[in-house]
Amino acid sequence: MRTADWTRVVQLVNAANLSQTMPHMEFLAGGLSQFALGMQSVEAHEPDVAERHSVLLDSTLWRMSQQIKDQEAKDKKAAPPTGNQSMSPDPLPKPLLQMLSIMSLELRGSMLATQDNVPEAEKLFAVARREEKELGYHEPPFYIRPVAESEAAAMMTAGKWAGAEAAFQKALVDRPNSGFALYGLAQAKEKKGDSGATTASYRQFLSAWKTADPGLPEIAACTAVDEAT
Repeated sequence: MRTADWTRVVQLVNAANLSQTMPHMEFLAGGLSQFALGMQSVEAHEPDVAERHSVLLDSTLWRMSQQIKDQEAKDKKAAPPTGNQSMSPDPLPKPLLQMLSIMSLELRGSMLATQDNVPEAEKLFAVARREEKELGYHEPPFYIRPVAESEAAAMMTAGKWAGAEAAFQKALVDRPNSGFALYGLAQAKEKKGDSGATTASYRQFLSAWKTADPGLPEIAACTAVDEAT
């Protein structure tokens, strides 16, 4: 998820051996799969396929939201717990619903961006960023990949270099000196043809990731640019 390797996400979800006694984990797995497949289709410029996965994800979210409402209504009518309740290994559904709802907004926004509807895409990403912040601060972050990075990636896929640069800058506000955002920012500047700013950004990225594995493709690409200049 963090590196947007959607193929690998789908592989891991499919390989998960989930117990049938954990319906909330099954809900999470299904939602992650639809999100990853949808994002994969966006990057492949397959809007019809992406739309299908988006609709499936949204329908799954709606069903879970109804189940949560029904359960909350039952809990209000039931007697209070005695304190001897056993803890279930199945996670609570509401946090999962909140997380997947943000992903749904990201997927829809990414689709709109690649369909050249940037203003509407930016509105959805703004809502997604607000909901991401409402999750609160956690270390490590509860929401693995910042929404602003997803917005920037969508703008890169759509060829909107200025929009991608602005989104990567927002990601750096949320997570200062993030190597992921710095690398993306350098790529956006390179696409814009700003050679001086590109070199400076790649060097900033190399400084941030100075202890990273030198075999990583990002490190190799940045080193090549730096040496060429």
